[in-house]
Amino acid sequence: VMGEVAASGTYTVPSLATLFHVLYLAGGVNDLGTMRSIKVYRGGSLFSEVDVYDFILNGNSGGDVALRDGDLITISPYGKLVEVSGEVKRPMFYEMRTGETVADIVKFAGGFTNEANSRVVSVTRRQGGQYQSFTVEQKDFDKFVVEDGDVVSVAGSIDRYENRVEIKGAVYREGFYAIDEQTRTLKQL
Repeated sequence: VMGEVAASGTYTVPSLATLFHVLYLAGGVNDLGTMRSIKVYRGGSLFSEVDVYDFILNGNSGGDVALRDGDLITISPYGKLVEVSGEVKRPMFYEMRTGETVADIVKFAGGFTNEANSRVVSVTRRQGGQYQSFTVEQKDFDKFVVEDGDVVSVAGSIDRYENRVEIKGAVYREGFYAIDEQTRTLKQL
């Protein structure tokens, strides 16, 4: 096992050991290592390239290859690191592949919370020594490609109602009421 792991080296493992077993023995991928492109070489040629996110997020264990004597596992440094913050279920940094979009990072983050404004997100990008802001609408989530260092911010709901009024004063029942098909005027209310 070589590259960005806690303890690189040669490991003797049982005959039924898999890639994930050996990564565990090596102490896991370190802070600089990729989780999206772990490579297994067999006989001097690339045998398999594994995306651990596919296993973690989708339960797809197809990448957990059975190892053989002499296999070489390499973990390169990560490529693109993007932060998602705000009203998502798992706000943190995520490693992104080339071509992945806002929709992908929202999926990695477990989706929106019930407080999120899921209609629009804000993306902050550093380019050429200065920052640039983008407002990405829901219809464009699957088109807006994220770049290394981007920060995707998901705002919460605002305390505003589209169909509610409040009645106070000389009435029998003060409170909040919905304006709907049956109640359209003050007299009806």
